[in-house]
Amino acid sequence: MVQNNDKNVKFGKEGFYSILVDKKKNRIYMEIIGAWEEESQVPHYNTDMEEAVQGMEKGFTTCVTLDEKKAPRFGITKLHRRQQEILLAAGNVKTAVHLPGKQILQTMTLNVVGKLSGMQVKTFKTIESAEAWLDE
Repeated sequence: MVQNNDKNVKFGKEGFYSILVDKKKNRIYMEIIGAWEEESQVPHYNTDMEEAVQGMEKGFTTCVTLDEKKAPRFGITKLHRRQQEILLAAGNVKTAVHLPGKQILQTMTLNVVGKLSGMQVKTFKTIESAEAWLDE
């Protein structure tokens, strides 16, 4: 699904994730919904991101909201790592991840995957604190 208006472009498969490009803020907003079991559930996940980053200027930021109830399987972690590589190659400078509630395993997984891809990732309990860090 791609929606386009003057300010924002939205990509994503309804029910699993959404990707919103805010050109004014030079920021990508992502929402990951649920705990994915297999890559086949999200066949366009990385191609949607490849298309989304084409409209970004170098130095953009990314804000991700995760509403997963458990850490992802290894195959899904590889999928997220590829997503981070796409973002970095396009000029992403930092990524804030909003993790509502206590998600210790998710935080640990994000830290490891971020280090593997070389992405600057920081987790936050509120969307406001995530946005404030990105706006610095």
